Amino acid sequence: MNRNKSILFIMAVAIAALVMLLVSTTGFWNNEYFAVYFKPTCFKPVDARGYKICDELPYTEINCGNSEVGRSSKRFLVPNEIVFIWFAKNKSFEYYNYLALRSVASIQNPNKIKVYYSSRLPSGKYWERTVVEIPCLEFIQIKEPSEVFGVEMPDVMRRTDLARMNVIIKSGGVYLDGDVITLKNFDSLRIYPTTLGRSTKFNVCVCVILAEKGSIFLKEFRKQFPYHFQMKRPAFFTTKYLGKFASTSFEVRIEESSINRPNPHVKEDGILSTTMDRIDISENYFLHIHPRRVIHSKFPACLKMEDDELRILDTVYGEAARIALFGSSDLIFKPGEKIFEMKEKRKLVTFPSIRDLIDSEND
Repeated sequence: MNRNKSILFIMAVAIAALVMLLVSTTGFWNNEYFAVYFKPTCFKPVDARGYKICDELPYTEINCGNSEVGRSSKRFLVPNEIVFIWFAKNKSFEYYNYLALRSVASIQNPNKIKVYYSSRLPSGKYWERTVVEIPCLEFIQIKEPSEVFGVEMPDVMRRTDLARMNVIIKSGGVYLDGDVITLKNFDSLRIYPTTLGRSTKFNVCVCVILAEKGSIFLKEFRKQFPYHFQMKRPAFFTTKYLGKFASTSFEVRIEESSINRPNPHVKEDGILSTTMDRIDISENYFLHIHPRRVIHSKFPACLKMEDDELRILDTVYGEAARIALFGSSDLIFKPGEKIFEMKEKRKLVTFPSIRDLIDSEND
């Protein structure tokens, strides 16, 4: 028995010596592949470009509800609270709506995500998943604003436009449309009284609004709402007219391309620029999908894809979805699958400053 123990001890010492020799002569200890022994879920080969290999999908944790964790002492004007408005009665809650809420919850870590609704909350499997995964949702029922300064608001889209401004003016925070996926933390924009994003050459959009409580700019723009219904194309009010109005105000910061571009309404971007194209969005805070615009294109199916398909979809929408789900744009392959690398991405055409363009148009 003692002899057997001695043999086992000698073998153990020999194996340990062999391992140490391997480490010292080959540098194996520092090899990135070694991480697979300690992180069995995912590893990234040393020469990998834009992908990783995972046994299972590496979902990011959502810990929203404590907005001060990990934040600098910088003084923020805009509260770290998200506003989402749902006035739809017959519209289904889509997968991209889920991505919109999941992404801002996991990336921005807001204190609250306030869901304002008029008649009923969203429903369906994607809404159920949203409620289960996001702990900082708060539901607030409100009446749809029916008039502004004595002028009736006839349709739900315009009522939503007004409601988002009313809510943000009253409490401050960040309004996001339900088709806006957050790509990175936007604390750097919360130091300004009001921030909007340029959407086309001459337009600014209210699909993303960051504003302090009592925003002077939003109050002044709200006074323009009665002119809304005198326009031949009312949709221009919160786009082109807003662009002109914002360009004359120093109370608002206009992000030229990091909020609302790419945009399928922009000829230079292309109709597939938020779905099936390959575009560099590394500097973007958000991706605004515009599903009503792209649904008539030849590739509407990507908006119906879910986690397992989107993990290897090498397009701008696939990248945004992976950031929302996994916290990284990397393609996700399972062991044994055929691997491919991300293809090159194109840069967007840049326009002159919107303020400069509108100033020159007015000259």
